[in-house]
Amino acid sequence: MKIGVVGVGRMGSVHARNLAGMLPAGSLLIHDSDPVVARKVADEVGGSVRPTAVALVEDADAVVVVTPATERSGVLDAAMTKGIAVFCEKPLAAGLVQARAVAETARRTGARVQVGFQRRFDPEYRRLHRMVASGAAGQVLMIRGTAFDHQPPGPEYRTTAGDIFTDCLIHDIDAARWIAHDEVVAVQADACEVTGNDRQGIGMGTLVLSFAGGGVAVLTASRLNPLGYDHRMEVLGTRLSMAAGRNAADRTSEAPAFTGFVDRFATAYRAEMRAFLALAAGDGPSRCGPDDAVKAQEIAAAAATATHTGVRTSVAPHDGALTH
Repeated sequence: MKIGVVGVGRMGSVHARNLAGMLPAGSLLIHDSDPVVARKVADEVGGSVRPTAVALVEDADAVVVVTPATERSGVLDAAMTKGIAVFCEKPLAAGLVQARAVAETARRTGARVQVGFQRRFDPEYRRLHRMVASGAAGQVLMIRGTAFDHQPPGPEYRTTAGDIFTDCLIHDIDAARWIAHDEVVAVQADACEVTGNDRQGIGMGTLVLSFAGGGVAVLTASRLNPLGYDHRMEVLGTRLSMAAGRNAADRTSEAPAFTGFVDRFATAYRAEMRAFLALAAGDGPSRCGPDDAVKAQEIAAAAATATHTGVRTSVAPHDGALTH
């Protein structure tokens, strides 16, 4: 089986290296807009370079798409139309209209699509998901999420990343909905950017999700945390209180956190690629389909709107089941 990776920058190279450890030598096809980067990664993972994304899709049995959100619709459409399995990093597209169009193409073609919400594959987040599903946690009263990055992204990334909700908190939006096994019906939000000592903007955001079942989720994000990368989630139920994340039970700890998402979610990134290979081989369902990805993006968009209106904003009902 030939697996193509389109876009091997920051995240794409992580996926390529993980796939290289799971596949026979020579199984990876690599394309990047920068041919020097493509060659470097291909040499590292024992893969071969394709000059264009179109050429890669033609030769591949499955495709991992990690280009900027503004540039991925063409390769997604080509892969889905060909009928091969597709892994797409979040979000599906830069805007909601495009994301909905991708999801509609997936439904129309019957495409197998997995979206890169890696928290669904993290052992600690999965434990919270299972405890709620089994009833051991009781009714979910509150979910609390912390998304503190170590350093703000560089200017070359900020131009395509989107706002604090679409780029950062969208992971926690999806995780909260998935863990709660419940639908979000309304949001309240606030966001701001302050100037740091180095004159670099530091984005911050706070989001409150209201669930149909009566519970709430309070999600917070900061683009700067002096102690490192610190992403956690806690669930308060009527029977149990549970947490996921380093030092999650001790929020006063000053022990150094992870340096970034690659080391914090290393296990999750490997697990989601194993799940994608199973999907590509026809051995399992998508663990995060395009409809769930669109829902997370809709909630993120509603949060951005709420920051401007300052009022509680309703979220349209979801017309599909939560992916488990």
